[in-house]
Amino acid sequence: MKVTVDFDGTKIVVPCGDGVLSVRELSALAGTRYRKAVGGDVHTSNEVAVVSLQSREGGMLDPDDLICDVCDDRELIKAVFFRRKVGPPEVISVREYCSGRILQLNMVHLA
Repeated sequence: MKVTVDFDGTKIVVPCGDGVLSVRELSALAGTRYRKAVGGDVHTSNEVAVVSLQSREGGMLDPDDLICDVCDDRELIKAVFFRRKVGPPEVISVREYCSGRILQLNMVHLA
């Protein structure tokens, strides 16, 4: 069994074996495949969060349901998702830390 997940026009085919995959697991697999398809590094460059999956008719799929119970083979499913660019972590020098508002914020938390 396989389904196609539509990310605003980018369609990703996801194999589901015999369909005993949950909708939650399908969401995670489809998100990973989408990141790869749009050229992002799976681990760092883009964060893709699949909020929900919807059937062709517009009904939301429950994350705990099994794919074999709610989808047909080769069905088209729409992903409701958001995408955010993730950059490298911000580096703060000791000088900035000791003289700026970061020190003030830390002091507020300790008080």
